Amino acid sequence: MQIGIGPSGLSYWASAQPLANIVDPKIANFPAPKPGWTYSRDGWPTSMPPPPDNFPGWGIAATEGYLAPGKYQVWAGGSGTFWFFHPDPYDAKETVIFEAVGPVGGPHRVIGTFNVVHADAGRTQFAVVATDPKNPLSHITVIPETESPSSMFTKQYVNELKNFRVLRLAGYSNVINSPEVNWPEGPVHPFGQPAKWLAGFRLCVETGASPWCNIPHMASDQYVRKLAQYANMVFPHGHTLYLEYGIEIWNWGFPFSTGTKWVQDWTNANLGPNYPYQAGHVERAHHLQAEFIRYAPDLKVVRIFSCQHANPWLFWQAGQYIKAWGYEFDAVATAPYGDAPDLDWAEVDKRLAAGDEGGAMDLMFAAYDRHLPTLDKFAAEYRKLADDLKIPRMITYECGPGNQIPYNWPQPRLDIYAKHHQDQRMHDFLADRYFPWMAKHYDLAMYTEHTRKSGPGEA
Repeated sequence: MQIGIGPSGLSYWASAQPLANIVDPKIANFPAPKPGWTYSRDGWPTSMPPPPDNFPGWGIAATEGYLAPGKYQVWAGGSGTFWFFHPDPYDAKETVIFEAVGPVGGPHRVIGTFNVVHADAGRTQFAVVATDPKNPLSHITVIPETESPSSMFTKQYVNELKNFRVLRLAGYSNVINSPEVNWPEGPVHPFGQPAKWLAGFRLCVETGASPWCNIPHMASDQYVRKLAQYANMVFPHGHTLYLEYGIEIWNWGFPFSTGTKWVQDWTNANLGPNYPYQAGHVERAHHLQAEFIRYAPDLKVVRIFSCQHANPWLFWQAGQYIKAWGYEFDAVATAPYGDAPDLDWAEVDKRLAAGDEGGAMDLMFAAYDRHLPTLDKFAAEYRKLADDLKIPRMITYECGPGNQIPYNWPQPRLDIYAKHHQDQRMHDFLADRYFPWMAKHYDLAMYTEHTRKSGPGEA
């Protein structure tokens, strides 16, 4: 069984700390245009009011994360003034000001360095406060001195993800609840999603992984064709790409309900009111996957149909239309989470009150073990349905320990919940029991999300 993972989103608060350039606005969060200012084609300001009228300048919000201690380099092209400061609270004495003067069309070069000494340095903010209209300050890069200015991702992030065969890019492209319909004009412009798709593709190239792409539920044919052309351009001939329509087009809980409701409305409008929304799910998935394949002829595309693990009936319903319309899919995907639904939290509370943290965890992991065999029934039903539809593969679109608790529960419960995920017994449950169980039914297991425990000074 192969193992894949969903990288967490490209954001400044991501615990994985993915970006080498911590002020990469094209990927994380490009500042909104300000009235009266002018901008270059790729989004950098070319003119602005002078200080203090422009305070706090063109702030790059994507850098409000916590910086780990270390030495950082600031690279830039053009001429202008760039600030580094701590906004909580703002203290002018702690502001580091970089005055950059460079020739027109000159090289991207180091304009200064700074050190973060204390692990509790807190949030940091960067801003362009002045720029030369004839030679605007642009393409600012702030990187740890251990990273290359040409790198998009940190060495550690790439090395961690090299352990996985498939990367599900839904977190990069923000496909859940997506309002996207058409591929935007100027696809390299930082205000659109294409830059994030390309970042995900680049990560797959650097790690050697296959991409898993989720098509936004409202996406037009034009959107899918452009995405396919990008993928066909980036990946080598014969590279495998997994393709899924939407995310959880069965889930009526927000934010997934946005896509499910849209598909239901599309089904009523295009197929008729007598068709269930799973018929529309089948039609949309088949049509858009076929469009993608037409425009990415060099890739080996795995056509996925996803459904709810605990409700094989929904897949049976979808299967009636797959069979009647003669459609083909290569894999059916579900999310068989290891869970602890019958955990007695009152007993956990008693052991915690007695100072028996280990005993409390014993109860938690015993509940995981009790739940695991209950997943067999659904996996077997899916296998039977998939065989009937001549769908050769069963895979997971997510998996892992799925036990969740309310955020407003008592602090002792929150503490033991966090600790049990880092306990050796969680490793043993996953490695010795959960993944071997999945290998009986699935040939690809996609762990839900890549994160890591934060180090000193990190978010």
